[in-house]
Amino acid sequence: MKKINAEQWMSMSAVVTAVVAVVIAVFELHTTREYQKLSVEPYLMQHHSNNGGYQFSISNEGLGPARIGSVTVRANGKVMSHWHQVVGAITGDKRSSMSAGSVSVGEQVRAAATVPLLLLTDLDTAKSFHDNHQKLDVEICYCSIYKDCWIASRDIVHQPVDVCPTTGQAIFSD
Repeated sequence: MKKINAEQWMSMSAVVTAVVAVVIAVFELHTTREYQKLSVEPYLMQHHSNNGGYQFSISNEGLGPARIGSVTVRANGKVMSHWHQVVGAITGDKRSSMSAGSVSVGEQVRAAATVPLLLLTDLDTAKSFHDNHQKLDVEICYCSIYKDCWIASRDIVHQPVDVCPTTGQAIFSD
């Protein structure tokens, strides 16, 4: 049996130390990358308000910008193409005055920003819409700057998806 001399012991310990250092560096890199992704994660929320009329808006409650990937708006389960159509489907009022905003594919909603999408000032229409707002379903798919994507809708809050569906509107406005 061959004896291991001091130089061989030192060489083997140096190799083991180097391997351990590489493993620790890879783990630290993975942890740092996950932290960086979480530190800019968007989080879109939908809001309904009936203070002096009816307002529907989205806000980014996350820490980074949300890039819109797709938007699908349904009223009574049917896909709609503009806000007048939505209000008519939910309230029966096809002539109500309103202010409408929009969200477009590729648009970014910055962190802490609120985007008003629908404002009804006629109090009768606003009350009717608010009383039936559960018939409105706005599904928005959005992604972070790292291309992690989520879907938010009436029933889904921040559900991860691999990629945003291409079946939604390119723009939804009036």
